[in-house]
Amino acid sequence: MNTLGPDAIFLLYISKNIIIVGDDKQTSPEYIGIDANIMIPHISRYLQGFPFANYFGIEFSIFDHARRFCDDIVVLREHFRCMPEIIEFSNKYFYAPDGIGLYPLKQYFEKRLKPLETVYCEKGYVEGTLQNITNKVEANEIASKIAELVKDDSYKNKSFGVITLQGNKQADLIDNLILNKIGEVEYRERNIRCGTSASFQGDERDIMFLSLVTAHNHKRAAFTKPADERRFNVAASRAKEQMWLFHSIQLEDLVNREDLRYKLLDHFINYKHQTISLQNRIERALGTQPKPFESWFEVDVYNDIVANNYSVIPQYKVAKYRIDLVVVLPNGIKIAVECDGDKYHVVEQLQNDLMRQKVLERCGWQFCRIRGAEYYSNRKKGLEPLWKMLKKNVAITPDTQPISIELEAKLNTESNVKKPKDDDEKLVGTKAELVKAPYQKNLSDIQKENIQTTDENQGKRSVEIDSKNAKEHFEDGNDYFNKGKYLFAIDDYKDAIALNPKYAEAYLKRGDAYIAHGDHNEAISDYKTAARLGNSEAQNYLKSNDIQW
Repeated sequence: MNTLGPDAIFLLYISKNIIIVGDDKQTSPEYIGIDANIMIPHISRYLQGFPFANYFGIEFSIFDHARRFCDDIVVLREHFRCMPEIIEFSNKYFYAPDGIGLYPLKQYFEKRLKPLETVYCEKGYVEGTLQNITNKVEANEIASKIAELVKDDSYKNKSFGVITLQGNKQADLIDNLILNKIGEVEYRERNIRCGTSASFQGDERDIMFLSLVTAHNHKRAAFTKPADERRFNVAASRAKEQMWLFHSIQLEDLVNREDLRYKLLDHFINYKHQTISLQNRIERALGTQPKPFESWFEVDVYNDIVANNYSVIPQYKVAKYRIDLVVVLPNGIKIAVECDGDKYHVVEQLQNDLMRQKVLERCGWQFCRIRGAEYYSNRKKGLEPLWKMLKKNVAITPDTQPISIELEAKLNTESNVKKPKDDDEKLVGTKAELVKAPYQKNLSDIQKENIQTTDENQGKRSVEIDSKNAKEHFEDGNDYFNKGKYLFAIDDYKDAIALNPKYAEAYLKRGDAYIAHGDHNEAISDYKTAARLGNSEAQNYLKSNDIQW
């Protein structure tokens, strides 16, 4: 909604209830070719004494208006899109200073790409001015790099995008060069788009390439205005896995340290992570356990992990969730350790624990659950799965430095956080009851497919299996799931199961979709079916939570 201007205000008059989603730190409406002062005489003439009359100028969005009259503002702070190193730029300069920093939930995965890459174009120079400014050297370097990466197996099936940080013509230049170098087929398969920040508002790519444009022969003014902040914020938060910055100047060429060019280049060149030192064992004592531990069971497991020379953070906060213990490995990978003791993990908590675990697992977290009874009867056996998991992940050699935990520590403060439906946007609503989307269905209406069908003459007979079409529905369900459209995903998984009742993976994924939508009973039922059909992931998951199938 931050891209809709005052011409969308009529929506407020025709709606009984309204949800306005947006982010005032991202791009505002753009009315190309219209003078920003055009509304001033009309505002002066027709809106005298009108509250917030200046907000009816073309530079303000409907989201800005909503902030003026809405009493309830819910800030969605969990960020699912970017690797932590990427989103940290936006966090540091645009969100954390206002106390609304985002929680980067995405974690390391095996053979991940280096999140931040720079290319210095020493011979870069600019031509043209204003919106027609170009830097042909940077444009050629970007096109050549993309042509190189499409042949690299590490970038197989990765989508690409290009954002120019000054002017519009540079994007057109790069677009044509890429098309000429890789051809139309590869161009379309990679879902390539070249444009400005506004072109990517609400969009994302696996790999993003940024062109700083400015060069030594450019008489540049510093980018310090709010509009500049919005552009840079969007540009630096579109990449899911990797972001490249092509620049024709160095940090010492940018004398104004408040210039967003300086801040962005500095982030790429001087990004630092903060490691944590090894801790000491905690001695047992009478009375309650020391803070922040919630039980002596957690303390005992903590001591065993520390004794094996691992770094551990107790009661680790990730957005609105807490994890009993998090082991931070030297390569930056974090392993969640949950201590399931009878006192603190009663049956009523199981569904919440499962939902939390599934949410974080989708962000790349790995969990190891340790049961108190097994641990205290045989510590060696009780911790064996943890040691195997740690050994496996220590062996992974990432292509970059460990993830920074410094900013996460700063951001993980108490806040009223609600589960987001998008990455890093803010939700504003009226006090009226929120309107349900018309396409939503009651999950109780979604019934399980029977593994057998009824024939009037022969009684029960097996369903004819159609594996090919079942797989197509399964893949469609995965697409909807990845887009966060869980009800649609459930429908496609249901169709896949109807065509192939022994499709264990479809039951597993439908269970994940139910978890994401909050229907835990249906999820457990699907996990049990998947386990009975031999799916090892479902079996291990149920076993770790002491659920019989």
